[in-house]
Amino acid sequence: MNIKQIEEKTIVWSEERQIIPNSTPDAQCEKLFEEFNETQKAHNRGNRQEVLDGIGDITVVLVNVNKLLEGENIFALPGRIVDWEMPSNFIMPEIASQISVIYSGAVRGNNYVQSSRVFSLLDSLAKEYGSSLEEAFLMAYDEIKDRKGKMDETGVFVKE
Repeated sequence: MNIKQIEEKTIVWSEERQIIPNSTPDAQCEKLFEEFNETQKAHNRGNRQEVLDGIGDITVVLVNVNKLLEGENIFALPGRIVDWEMPSNFIMPEIASQISVIYSGAVRGNNYVQSSRVFSLLDSLAKEYGSSLEEAFLMAYDEIKDRKGKMDETGVFVKE
């Protein structure tokens, strides 16, 4: 499965569970920070599996943010992932910075999410751990695809 197909399946999963449309960009950005913090801790410990899991989880949430704001699929657009030449010790702070920019835009109701740089940075981080953004995204999708439950109209996820 390629990254566009993983994205499509993730969006269908989110819609079936009513995350889209019952969540908000603001709530999803809070989830984005939560996933980033977990990934940062795993990176600090050098825990490859948890870092890759976090990269995939961040990607799932960022797909939801983008879908809620822009209504279109991110990876259907060209040039979303580019190779960044950045020292590895700058990758995590830069991801945090870009997530803050996305959060700021989501709170203001901005219809544009600058996700390309985050995806590129996540891909660089994944490569540091011998993987790729696509592989981490697929791992995350495989982990969530069988989860049950729905988000109610108030934004609370009710597990089955």
